[in-house]
Amino acid sequence: MSQKKMTGPTSQSVRGSPSTSETVGNDASKEVDGAATPSAPVPGNSSRPPESKSTSFLTPGPARPGTLRQISMLTSRSKSSRISSIKHGAHHKRLRRLPFIRYPKRLTEGEEEEGPGEWVNEEDEATEWLNLLYDLAVVAVLSVFSSTHELSSKASIPIFLSYFAVLSWLWVSQVYYDIRFQAEDSWHRWVKSLQLVLFVYIGAASGNWSPGMIRDPSSIPNVSQTLYTSHIAARQSWKTVLIAYIASRVMLAVQYGVSAFIGRRAGRQIATQISRMATLSVSIILTIVAVALPARSSRATSAKIALFYLGLSVEILVGWFQLYRRLATHVNTRQVGARYGAFTLIILGEGIISITRAFSLAISGLSQSSSTTYGQVWLAIGIIYLLWCFLFARFRVEDVVNPQRALLWESLHFALHFALLLLLAALVNVIVVFAFADGIATVTSEFTRTGASLTAGTPLNSTDVAVIRNAVNRLPLVPSYEVEYNYLLGIRNDPNHTEDPTILAYQYWGQVMIQTTSSYGIDVSDEMLGFVQDLYAINTTLSDDADEQTQRHTEASNLLYEVIQTPVNEELSGILWLFPSAGGVLVLSAIRSMVWYRYPAPSHWIIHVPQLALGLVLAMLGLLDIGKQNIDVRAADASGYFHNTNPMYHIVDAEMPIAIVFLVYWVVWIGSAMVLNWRHRRKGDVYAAEEGAKPEGGGSGVIIREEDADAPAPAPVKVEVDPAHL
Repeated sequence: MSQKKMTGPTSQSVRGSPSTSETVGNDASKEVDGAATPSAPVPGNSSRPPESKSTSFLTPGPARPGTLRQISMLTSRSKSSRISSIKHGAHHKRLRRLPFIRYPKRLTEGEEEEGPGEWVNEEDEATEWLNLLYDLAVVAVLSVFSSTHELSSKASIPIFLSYFAVLSWLWVSQVYYDIRFQAEDSWHRWVKSLQLVLFVYIGAASGNWSPGMIRDPSSIPNVSQTLYTSHIAARQSWKTVLIAYIASRVMLAVQYGVSAFIGRRAGRQIATQISRMATLSVSIILTIVAVALPARSSRATSAKIALFYLGLSVEILVGWFQLYRRLATHVNTRQVGARYGAFTLIILGEGIISITRAFSLAISGLSQSSSTTYGQVWLAIGIIYLLWCFLFARFRVEDVVNPQRALLWESLHFALHFALLLLLAALVNVIVVFAFADGIATVTSEFTRTGASLTAGTPLNSTDVAVIRNAVNRLPLVPSYEVEYNYLLGIRNDPNHTEDPTILAYQYWGQVMIQTTSSYGIDVSDEMLGFVQDLYAINTTLSDDADEQTQRHTEASNLLYEVIQTPVNEELSGILWLFPSAGGVLVLSAIRSMVWYRYPAPSHWIIHVPQLALGLVLAMLGLLDIGKQNIDVRAADASGYFHNTNPMYHIVDAEMPIAIVFLVYWVVWIGSAMVLNWRHRRKGDVYAAEEGAKPEGGGSGVIIREEDADAPAPAPVKVEVDPAHL
């Protein structure tokens, strides 16, 4: 027999254990040639013609008659099936029946000893599109609430935090269930649709959310009509949100109940479901009491708030305790990473939306020059990209981690997400402050020239008319600026006029300032409205008493300055947490990464120590906020506006706050990357080798994985080749 012998290594064949090809060959030979063993040569086959040399992957021994034909038939069928599958893809895929309820899989004795195990098989888990639909509801609710409760001042932080805690826990508690028990069935799809309704309901009712104003206004002595209306709206919002929260807890308890029922029938442990149902029951009772308890005093109001958040806290603590004690719950860390990562991206997306909205209002507003705004926006987008780098550039959800580490990783996200919201809001506030200051400068300069024109009794020049038409006329003023100016000029030139054009101009300018403030997306505060109302309450009739008339002018001037200064001070207070929140995000990002990964030293410390150190430095820059926080718009020049104010305002005056944050983030990211590359060039112990990558310094391009480096070399295998089949 003329044979061509070839030897080569293989990781699949071991002496004494037939490979897959051997099995095929043996089965085929039994069908064709009877019971001849593959290891023994078949009589009469030793002198076959050269043109029909055998092809066999049997080890050892030559092939028997019929083996090649049978292998060729099987291979052809398999190849034809693969070609058909590739050609048609899912075009001819059969529908998959969707059960109403999918029961959990039963565990074998060996699986029960290893742990609780997954609830359903991987192919029976709920489709990821269902989770994305649920996350879209969170995006909608967060967008609605952010638009009605902007983080524009220090006073808005507690209100925002109180609602974000509710919204965040609604999402977290449902995700807690989904990644453990949700399956691909009709039951969970119907429940998810009801949860979307609840989320929309909660978002729609959040417009007047303010827990500090839920006291019954009829129990407040000497309450104004405006405050009375605000209390009524806040009480209604509180009641609606809490009722929707109760409904969500009932729905989640039913889900756990159904899971416990089918789990018991499948012989699975249900301690987690039972304890969650008990916890949800306690939370429901506390929330019902919080809704029903009358709030006729400050103490009763505090009790309502405390009862509601006590129920929420009980749910959180019990959930953490369950995971920490590993109470019969399989944790799919891949889903944990994917869902929390998606929520983090939602937060970053909200920041991009807010920056885009502020940028749009700035460049379409009253500003004569937008160069500063452009620069601030570019830096803000750079910060968001660097945040993505810190959070996701080295993060892979496919990496499996310890369940207890996943618990700690989950727990970090509430603080991380709220710090991100604060940072993104501060970035937006800085952009708005610069644009708003430019807009105020434009209208104030025009007001000064208008006042001079009225005093002299002469019309405006062409330059002022152009400014009015290109900028001031963008505001929805009633009457328009030109109409009001001509009216005041007519009064000024009428020798028999009885109204004071100066006070009328001050009053009209109060309206201009309100519209200017609104044009930049800034909420007009009750304090600002109060000053405008006082301004319009001044008597505009000319007085024969010169001292009285002068006193009216002074009062009107002071009120107008308050109208201008109030929104500026409020917006400036919204940037005071920029450095602390930026540092907090950097520190929390480092801790988040350290919990999920433990890189071999020194890579672990090269990555995380700069984040921790410079994050703390940024947070300590919050001490610059100490000092006076009210500027003086009466100053003769810009340098006088910030006289004796805190150091942070002087950094704002230099247009540097966003640049400082960007510079620190850039140094941390680029600096650590450069050190890692330098270390790898010197020691080669930083980056993992990838299969198929060309090694540094040349070579064959074959990379041996670390776990295979010490594996024994496989035994050589004889391969017989038939040229007719090549």
